[in-house]
Amino acid sequence: MRDQITKDIKSNAVYYILAGLLWCIIIYKAATMSMTHDESSTYCHLIDKNIFPHLFDPNAWGNANNHWLNTLSIQVFTNMFGPHEWAIRLFNVLAFGAYAFFTIRLLLEMENKYLQMAAFLFMAANPYLLDFFSTARGYGLSLAFTNAALYFGTKFIKSDEISQLIWCLTLLLLATLSLFSSVIFFPAMIGGIFMIYMWMKWVNKKALIRPMGIIIVFATITAALTIIPIRSLSRSEEFKWGAQSMLECFNSLVTHSSYSKAYAPNGIFLVGFLTCLLVFAFIMIGAQVLNRDFIIKRRTLVTSCITFLLLLVIMFMARHLSDTFYPIDRKTVMFLPFLGLISFGAMDLVSNRRIKTAMGTMIAVLLAFHFILSVNFHSVREWWYDENTKEFAHRVMQDTKQPPSLGCHWMFHPTLTFYNQTLYDNKLKIHEYNKEIDTMQVYDYFICFDSDVEKLKPKYNALYRIPEGRIILKRK
Repeated sequence: MRDQITKDIKSNAVYYILAGLLWCIIIYKAATMSMTHDESSTYCHLIDKNIFPHLFDPNAWGNANNHWLNTLSIQVFTNMFGPHEWAIRLFNVLAFGAYAFFTIRLLLEMENKYLQMAAFLFMAANPYLLDFFSTARGYGLSLAFTNAALYFGTKFIKSDEISQLIWCLTLLLLATLSLFSSVIFFPAMIGGIFMIYMWMKWVNKKALIRPMGIIIVFATITAALTIIPIRSLSRSEEFKWGAQSMLECFNSLVTHSSYSKAYAPNGIFLVGFLTCLLVFAFIMIGAQVLNRDFIIKRRTLVTSCITFLLLLVIMFMARHLSDTFYPIDRKTVMFLPFLGLISFGAMDLVSNRRIKTAMGTMIAVLLAFHFILSVNFHSVREWWYDENTKEFAHRVMQDTKQPPSLGCHWMFHPTLTFYNQTLYDNKLKIHEYNKEIDTMQVYDYFICFDSDVEKLKPKYNALYRIPEGRIILKRK
């Protein structure tokens, strides 16, 4: 197996070079970006806590900020290297290496190299997706573990090796511990893998007993570790944040993935285009469902399609039986790899090589231009407002010799608190967390948005403003 992987790396060096360049961007962002709201909240509230009992404590889940495995990684790496941005984000940065490697391995099933390159750009060179490997949240970890699980699951279908199934199940468990929303991938992916495996082994029912037993064991472990957090988060209505329809869900995915560029102001057209490709893939696979050679040859595409269909069914049932919402905004990023594998895998089923080459070339060029126009080295789309928070805290400290009092819009509060603890030894006297602009007290400085200035300008003058609409006010 090692020899085969080495051979594949040499023959597909261009992908690994591109992945290395993308990795450099992620490393740079992780090391230089200001901390974001959710990262800072996790650090400030959980860095010194023993989070192992949290998995069995219903009272530990007032909100969904504790992406458990991500939080554990923050504790481990800051204990080793100190509370630096790069150390806090290190596990997610490393996860991109795994994500890129298994993405490339999954794409090797495709025949047309041009479509293969387009699929790689779609799945790995997406600026929105890269954001989540540059920040310490559970989304990048979940993407990496899920992609790796799909790879080992498809290996199990072909090789019939139980070790491959165990790897798949272990990685799905890690994905769930990284992001509890990813629990839906466990029944969906295992359902897809086992449906194909059953079809391949239908004449030998005894061969199904051992895999089924292992699946039940891992399902039990996964449920035991996640049922209390998921139920507690559900009771606190953390799953009520989302889309009310699947169209809104996938429109959100396309809009965010395109970074809301002018050439893609909304996702309706692209959602329709992707829907046509998905339908095409399902029809093509349905026509070959009795062909075992096709299933083995295109096992990644077939498994991805069945998994995606089961995901849609699970989300639909959860929406109407449990009154939860469909994923929206950053939660939708978990669908990107499957959309890439299915869409480009469907195009690769076209028999005419010239048509495939033309489609792959055109889409690859468009995706490359989109990356160049959208890539951001200094912030992330999801927590855009914290791009300058570290700089703002530094300017306040440079402007005064005395420990200043500081008011702020609530969105800046977690990150200002983080830097106050880690850089300034709590010399900033920050007001208590409050979602209302405090106009009753007068602070030495106030950090807010331009839209808040009208409420505060009788008591403050502008000290420093950035064009993006954020400002530091100084007491008159």
